[in-house]
Amino acid sequence: AEDVSVEFPADSRNITATLTYSDHDPFDIRVTCSVSLEQGSTLSKWRIAVQNHTDYGIRAIRFPIIIAPSFHGSYREQDYLLIGEGSGRLIRGPFERHVPRLAPGGLGFRATGGQRETWAPQWQYPGQMAVQLQAYYTETVGLYVATYDGEGQVKHFGPMITEDGLDLSVEHNFDECPGVDFELPYDTIVGAFHGDWYEAADLYKA
Repeated sequence: AEDVSVEFPADSRNITATLTYSDHDPFDIRVTCSVSLEQGSTLSKWRIAVQNHTDYGIRAIRFPIIIAPSFHGSYREQDYLLIGEGSGRLIRGPFERHVPRLAPGGLGFRATGGQRETWAPQWQYPGQMAVQLQAYYTETVGLYVATYDGEGQVKHFGPMITEDGLDLSVEHNFDECPGVDFELPYDTIVGAFHGDWYEAADLYKA
């Protein structure tokens, strides 16, 4: 984007930042992202909207980009990855095994159907993902990522180890219609928590 603006709307209860990206030459699109944090909360709420004045459709959006450093290396404690796939999956030491590593060349959108060499394993919600939740934690610190969507909108989850850390970004999928605007109708939640998978599940149920 050639033009970026940032606003901080006044709100006594929330801290909110709104970022607008425009002039995506040669595409006539305008992207607005917002993140808000309630006072006293450790969980932030993320939204995105796209004004699309092109002849192209929007297939997928990965937002926000969430990459966690290795907690095991930082805190010298055992780390765990919680994934809401199937009946739930808990991976001990995700940087050491189980979680796939990104191949050279970068990661394509999961909605492409896995036609690229850099394709990562993925789970769709609704579908293989029973709950819209991921968490990465140790005894000291935890990162909570979830989507609070009660309407069953299609999205993909697929943790992947990159050069910078553990990628927990969520991919949001919707109708690929040319020239159609898009506004994400639910919050993506990102924040810190303390505890294990049980506390993460309690946050999701709250």
